[in-house]
Amino acid sequence: MASKYEIMAGQVCEIEEVIEKVKENPELLEDWIFVDIGFARKGNTCGVAVGNCEAEKVTFANLVGKVTEAVQKEGNPLNLLLEAPLSMAFTEDGNPWPRNFEWSTKSKGNDSPEWFKDLIDPSERFWYSRAGASTKAGAERLIWRLRRCKRRRQVRLFEGAASLKADHHEVADKLRQVVKGEIGCPIVSPNEITAGRKHTHLWPITGIEGWDSHKPPKDSMIPPVVWILPRCPDKVPENTTRQCPCAIRPNRVQ
Repeated sequence: MASKYEIMAGQVCEIEEVIEKVKENPELLEDWIFVDIGFARKGNTCGVAVGNCEAEKVTFANLVGKVTEAVQKEGNPLNLLLEAPLSMAFTEDGNPWPRNFEWSTKSKGNDSPEWFKDLIDPSERFWYSRAGASTKAGAERLIWRLRRCKRRRQVRLFEGAASLKADHHEVADKLRQVVKGEIGCPIVSPNEITAGRKHTHLWPITGIEGWDSHKPPKDSMIPPVVWILPRCPDKVPENTTRQCPCAIRPNRVQ
């Protein structure tokens, strides 16, 4: 497969650029798919919003079909925002470790930055356990299928982490609202996902460019995280500044 059709990590600035311009040019969303993965053998357990189309609930198999159909059409890079773990953190000795925004406020050993602790959910949602493990498996299966279809466009992956109780199609639409600039949830850059853990290594999940490296890959190979909090504001503050190099900006949450 030609390199221009790689499945790779997106960058924070690529989301920020759309947030800045989408109100004047809604067609920018045509190259985006927003997904909440529910990995189950039956039922409409996934939510998907394709571009500006209405968000809907579908089976996992139908979700895979919609995304593979999109990547087989020639066009601009496809931006795929998945509410599922797209990176894994491990300690130096090889044991799994929570990423900063996954801790519980009451967890012992929570060494994430102080301002993270002010925002994190009261309950734990680790990438390697319970729902995290299930949705990670779903994301890996989806990417596995994308790697094996005849792609005609590059795929850029972004992770969503939604700390809210909502139906699958509502979560997909919430992810879209962030990219449309309608809500101001933070976007976590790779260098902040394990900030404060000098001996923790971060890897992309199976199938993303860089996952099979012998050494921990560069930050550019780790998808950034759109972190949807229960108390995200309805509107991005007018005085919010966005800049590269990409980094998390606490002032997007008030």
